[in-house]
Amino acid sequence: MLVVRQGQTLYNIPTDQIDPMWWQALPTQQIQFQQPTVGKVITDVLGAVAVVGLGFAAGAAIGELLFGQQERVLHCSDCGRSGHKARKCPVTGQRVALRKEKTGNCGCCGRRFRSTQLHHYAGRGLERGKEMCLPCHLQCGHDGNWKLGPFNPRYCRLDT
Repeated sequence: MLVVRQGQTLYNIPTDQIDPMWWQALPTQQIQFQQPTVGKVITDVLGAVAVVGLGFAAGAAIGELLFGQQERVLHCSDCGRSGHKARKCPVTGQRVALRKEKTGNCGCCGRRFRSTQLHHYAGRGLERGKEMCLPCHLQCGHDGNWKLGPFNPRYCRLDT
């Protein structure tokens, strides 16, 4: 007689009711794995590459949004000023002659000189200018350096 425990209750199973096939080894079922085809492998690899590429692109876009540079400022390589490029530079561009008749009076200090120069204070390509003596042209119109761009002086720096 065989005693089997089930829950809290003990019960008896007569030996004539036990199937002897239980004690024999169960037949094992062999599982065969299929080899993946070349197309399946290529599809899996391309899918993984696409997922990694999309992840990288999303990360780069988020990084650009968070840490991206501000809008680039144009910088002229000829005159050194910002706001324009060298090909549209008002300082080194093609010179337009001022249509102004020389009077001999300096437009900066107000004195009369035998020879004066016409000063393009708005750039070479525009017809806005001023008649100036040579010292005022250099000191007041170019701030003491011919390489600096021209500007319109508001007062004479030589009179101070």
